[in-house]
Amino acid sequence: MSNQKIIKSVLIAACIFLILSACQTSLPETVPEYDFSVKNDDLGGFRLRWAWTYTDTTMGYVTGTNFADMALERKKDVENRLNCVIDIEYNSNALNLHQAAVVTGTEYSDMITGGNTLSGLIRAGYFTGLSSYLDLKNTFKWGAPINLASGAWKNDVYAVCPNSWPELFLASASYPIVVNEGLVARYGLEDPREFVEAGIWNWDKFEECLHAYTVHDGENTVYGFMTHPPYFGVSMILSNGVTFTQIENGKVSCGIYSENGRIALERARAIKYETCADCIHPSEDCYFQTGRELFLSNAAVLYTSRGDDLLSGTGSIIYNYADIGIIPYPYGPNGKPGVYYGYNQGLYYATCITSNVSDAFAAAKILSAMYEPFDGYETKEKMIDYMSTQIFSDERDARIYYSIMENTEYGYYNEGGRQAIDNIFVSVKSVSEVLESFEEKYDDLLTNYMEPIYEGLIAAYGSLE
Repeated sequence: MSNQKIIKSVLIAACIFLILSACQTSLPETVPEYDFSVKNDDLGGFRLRWAWTYTDTTMGYVTGTNFADMALERKKDVENRLNCVIDIEYNSNALNLHQAAVVTGTEYSDMITGGNTLSGLIRAGYFTGLSSYLDLKNTFKWGAPINLASGAWKNDVYAVCPNSWPELFLASASYPIVVNEGLVARYGLEDPREFVEAGIWNWDKFEECLHAYTVHDGENTVYGFMTHPPYFGVSMILSNGVTFTQIENGKVSCGIYSENGRIALERARAIKYETCADCIHPSEDCYFQTGRELFLSNAAVLYTSRGDDLLSGTGSIIYNYADIGIIPYPYGPNGKPGVYYGYNQGLYYATCITSNVSDAFAAAKILSAMYEPFDGYETKEKMIDYMSTQIFSDERDARIYYSIMENTEYGYYNEGGRQAIDNIFVSVKSVSEVLESFEEKYDDLLTNYMEPIYEGLIAAYGSLE
């Protein structure tokens, strides 16, 4: 048996051991010492191993597309300019292989790009803190602190998203309301984007539109709205000026348990089951493939979409249907016109430098060079112009979506942060009773996750207030 096969066998065996035995025990952090005053563009032939968990892509892009080609060209340019070699491997099992390598004292990769499952490994010490290596305050390049919360922990930020790479960063923004503009035109409906522009897109106008947009066309009913109830509940909370992580005088609290959070959940449940019950598509599974297919089949005028369902890959809505509009969730009594929030379950394209990287300084230099904006996309306005002409059909859609993206925060789904909201739509108890029944679990969420994440952001950025 060759040495390579022996190493792979050891790694696979270690993976099995890790899965069976609570592999996420925290590892001690080591901080290498470097002289950052030295600007050395020659990495002396350093070979970077970069694993991507997104298979069947070219660095996240659909293979053969313009941006895929631009990413490959950027790789070639960085290799030439920094005198390095970048070996990219696409492997959906990359995170397990990295864990196994750390445990067995071997090395699998220097960088990994993956999704929201990275958070648990960050907290267990499998990655390197980035604030000493990258200028994280360049928010156009890396995203605002609120965007990077899922990659923060206790004393640093450990994951970044290619915020200035078109399309990739867009997939992490969730959840806008998508408008089927074809149905708006077919039935002579008022375009809800006009209500947004006029500053009257509030909860009352939203209910009014759901009734107006529900059309009985022969034996077929086109519903005014289609949503997955938990998405609806969370989005309504955010629309009332509430964020998951509320910070006041340096103290962290959970926005779901604020008065404005409770008011939003009560209104969401009333809309879903009382005032607009006949205007909302009856399927409870309006997300992922089911939701996309229903929307593409003209089942509803308005639809709450995940960012990746809307924009990422050949199965996305935008790839299959161009005539859409984008609007934010309507604002509540404590919300403000023009201020749009989103949430996600973690960065969709998050890149980390591994804890056992052979040279963290070199890896970070390559990471920073790779994720420089592409030519022609160097500013926010240029990104919005691209979105206006190449993704959406209207500049209004691009500006609203970009605004949501800038204010998209971590929703703590994997840590149980949506449990109370999920139960709001299935329980016979009042909203207040449901919240009270989950209060202890949310206290644990606050102590065990929200506060340590806030500490990590403070360590990297200073004050966030």
